[in-house]
Amino acid sequence: MSLIQAVQAGDTARIEALLLQAGLTGGAAAGAGAVEVMTVAAAAAPTTTTTTTTTTTTTTSPSTASAADMLGATDATGRTPLMLAAVGRAVAGSPLAAAQGQHDARVLTLILRAHQAITDQQQQQPQESSANSSKKCPDYLRRRSRNGWSALLWACKTGTLPSVQALLDAGANPCDKSTEPPQISAVALACEAGARETVQLLLARGARTALLGSPDVGAWAVMHAIKHGWIDDALEWVAAGANPRGVFAKRQTLLHLAVQHNQMRLVAALIAKGANVNLLDQYNMSPLLVAVHSSASNEILAELIRAGSRLHDIHYTLDNQSPLGYFAGQRGEAALAALKSLLQHVRKEQIQAMDHKPLFRALSIGSSDAVELLLKAGANPNLGAPSGESPLMFAVSLSTAALPPSPDALRCVQLLLAHGACSDDTRAS
Repeated sequence: MSLIQAVQAGDTARIEALLLQAGLTGGAAAGAGAVEVMTVAAAAAPTTTTTTTTTTTTTTSPSTASAADMLGATDATGRTPLMLAAVGRAVAGSPLAAAQGQHDARVLTLILRAHQAITDQQQQQPQESSANSSKKCPDYLRRRSRNGWSALLWACKTGTLPSVQALLDAGANPCDKSTEPPQISAVALACEAGARETVQLLLARGARTALLGSPDVGAWAVMHAIKHGWIDDALEWVAAGANPRGVFAKRQTLLHLAVQHNQMRLVAALIAKGANVNLLDQYNMSPLLVAVHSSASNEILAELIRAGSRLHDIHYTLDNQSPLGYFAGQRGEAALAALKSLLQHVRKEQIQAMDHKPLFRALSIGSSDAVELLLKAGANPNLGAPSGESPLMFAVSLSTAALPPSPDALRCVQLLLAHGACSDDTRAS
């Protein structure tokens, strides 16, 4: 079994045995699961080469070279044992995720200590160094797989906190990002993984610039924060400069997502920062249509209308109606409350510009309360259907369809007359 296979299997005993064979000593402390400091075993006797003019003594360590080769080996995707250990085997959300994450961290620590042992041995040779050299990210932490990811990026993809912390403690750059497109950052990957503690750790270690230095990267993080329910974080990142107009898969915007998740504070914050309230997603849904379809709060409906949402967009999921037409034709207190909320924030000229459908739909279900709301808001009582039938004639025909007429049907007729409805069976202009 190779070191790569042992790491993929999470076999700590085999990993230690392979490292010992390569000349690295040290291992897991009995019962504690901690890893002792590894050291390079005694090297073979130095070889001396002498010429007539100069004498050069070169000391080599076959064991170190062997260990370096083992740690530098890659799988088919270009991942080293360190990267594979960083990925680990924990499955987010599983009952054993925490325990597996701790085990993954032990595997990772074994590999990190092996790398450090080799680095320490190599640094025994005299070399120039700056005062800050110890703070630089070691070469083995900067190495990339074929997709441009470092070990830290692979650890952040799964979001395992102990592994990410171990890599940061070893000197990994918290602002690291992929060297290949798309240049995704470590903290963005942790956001995608839904690992909030890992995100907070990276931010505390200095990754704030990586998250919010680019408005689009910030928007991407906000998108995942919304999906994972981190609303306070999303609000903070929007306030800090995340792009409120970010567009993602299926042409969804942050505003679409905030509405879909019924997050009023975030809806207001995005609109205040300039989010487009009328942008359509892949399914031709505006944020207002999403609000109606997902039964968002009336406060969200009102906020979208105040911000200038189009009221006349229709959609097949709303019975091919606009939001006003949809709620006007729905029975029940919830639909009536939503209609009232919409109408409270609609300008009179917007109501007068709407087609006949909302009023006719309210009449068709005999909802005198909805009819009253529409007429009081400015709906035209004489705007007929394309067939030429006026609202009054339509209401009368419905009221006489069953005898005696229902109180609601009679009240609809009375409301139309009170608001100036004509009895002519013509289409008003």
